[in-house]
Amino acid sequence: MTIRKIKSGMTMVELLVALAIGVIATIAILQGYLGNIFMSEIAKGNTVAMDDLVDMLERIKCTPFNELTAKFPNGTVNGPAANLYTNITGNYTLKGEQIVVTYTNVTSDPLEIMVTVNWQDQIGRQYGNSLTTKKTR
Repeated sequence: MTIRKIKSGMTMVELLVALAIGVIATIAILQGYLGNIFMSEIAKGNTVAMDDLVDMLERIKCTPFNELTAKFPNGTVNGPAANLYTNITGNYTLKGEQIVVTYTNVTSDPLEIMVTVNWQDQIGRQYGNSLTTKKTR
């Protein structure tokens, strides 16, 4: 009859391997979580920017054709001093936000109008969006 020794418990190597696996899994989960937060901030900024663009286009649609270039000068960042675009959009909420209205040809009819918005995220990366419409007399 032979006597067997029964091992109980874990060795130090097994404990270190289990700990390493736990640390790697935790890091992977945190990276996914932080990536999700980052993508959520980008989506939020894009939504706010699109809302501002739509507000601008609605205001442009309501402006008489012969007043367009005076109220929305071609290429002027954030509008003229008498008609700042922040008054139209309800102030800018994005970091470094700028809105520019441009025309392909100021004398054409129909007039093609492009509204562009640019902004920065929290890290300082630049983003931009634009919408185009046409307006005729």
